[in-house]
Amino acid sequence: MAPGFNSYQRRSIRMSEYDYKSPGRYFITISTCGKIQLFGDVMDSTMITNDAGMMVERLWRSLPVRFLQISTEVSKVMPNHFHGILVINQKTNRALGEYIGAFKSLTTREYITGVTNQGWQPFSGHLWMDNYYEHIIRDEDDYHRIIEYIQDNALKWSALHDEELP
Repeated sequence: MAPGFNSYQRRSIRMSEYDYKSPGRYFITISTCGKIQLFGDVMDSTMITNDAGMMVERLWRSLPVRFLQISTEVSKVMPNHFHGILVINQKTNRALGEYIGAFKSLTTREYITGVTNQGWQPFSGHLWMDNYYEHIIRDEDDYHRIIEYIQDNALKWSALHDEELP
């Protein structure tokens, strides 16, 4: 263990010198805790979203109603993770992590309601992993590459999981 490293603290993957309240586009990936497949399945390279997955997508699209200084762009719900582009349109008092935290909280609350009232698959512990992946989109080429990555995610999922079949 590295000197001064506290095993009870998570290491931040954020850029320490970057102001995450700054206007810009951010590519976000959030995974379910334990990578449990809760939001649907990929069949024939197409994501088939279940009710829980549709809820995740709906709450993502509704974030700009709750937080007027942001907008959401291309997104994709996958069986055990979510990709989206969040745009901070103007300098704000809230940082990117606060928007993602709100999204995770809203989806967790609604997922628990779905487990109770609609028979959705239960989960233990947390719905989402504590951390999330973010990438600051730097230019139009980066933006278009990420959109392509998001749109092709089901194809990649099929290729990866088909290899696991006997």
